[in-house]
Amino acid sequence: LLTGEEPVRYRYNGERQEYEMVSLIETAREVMGAEEAVEEEEEAEGEGDREAPAEERRRRIRRWVDRRLKDSFPVEMAERAARVAVECVRGEAERRPDMVRVAGKLSRVLLESKAWAEKLGVPPEFTVSMAPR
Repeated sequence: LLTGEEPVRYRYNGERQEYEMVSLIETAREVMGAEEAVEEEEEAEGEGDREAPAEERRRRIRRWVDRRLKDSFPVEMAERAARVAVECVRGEAERRPDMVRVAGKLSRVLLESKAWAEKLGVPPEFTVSMAPR
């Protein structure tokens, strides 16, 4: 939903002269950073200087999200949605959130995104880019 990409695709590597599988799950993990680092940052919100890693991650998210959206979305909400997605595909099933938690988090993302759009007062068909990718 965030990227507009297929879950798995193949890309040709000219150096090796072979096709490589590109997984959307692995790409999401790379964009979000190490799972442990995201969890630590989530626990320590408001403590110390976490701005540099968070800003870098937001830049990666902006480059990763579907370009057809043209930056007409709140990056923080895209980050939260991506974080939920990464949590849902953890390797250990017992560490994955239950659907009640997932639905709650995504509902909150939706409500906050709607509030963001209303605050801007921008027509839905209007898009604008405000920062470099």
